[in-house]
Amino acid sequence: VFNDIIIKDLMPGEALECVGVDRAIKEAGKDPCFLSPEFLNTLHPPGMPPSKLQIKVGAIYMLIRSLNVDKGLCNGTRFVVHNCDNRFMLVCRHISGIREGELFYLPRLLLSPTEKYPFAFQRRQFPCIPAFAMTINKCQGSTFNELGVG
Repeated sequence: VFNDIIIKDLMPGEALECVGVDRAIKEAGKDPCFLSPEFLNTLHPPGMPPSKLQIKVGAIYMLIRSLNVDKGLCNGTRFVVHNCDNRFMLVCRHISGIREGELFYLPRLLLSPTEKYPFAFQRRQFPCIPAFAMTINKCQGSTFNELGVG
């Protein structure tokens, strides 16, 4: 909630609402027809981005999947969106570590939840979440120039 308030209300500029595409996957012996995209949009499994993701230039996000370890694109990597003119590809900038300041491209990916559900589904979305606020567990091992505790 805190992240959404900052992105929508406190940061200047227009947010790009990126709506993910959810779909049920047919499994042997199971019928996915009863799973509507509207229902799948309401699910928030751990390790998956929300179905509706607010993207804004200058906002801080965190990867929730490892994409390319050699290029520093690991789960937990924090970055700033540099350009979001395209709904299918973001231009982002590393904000810490040895790659600080380097640009990289972030595409929408087809993601499946790691948590077990009685059905299978996939979501096509950017593999990131807003990261202005983080839990204690998520920020362990990180170095910060400034920190607020609430």
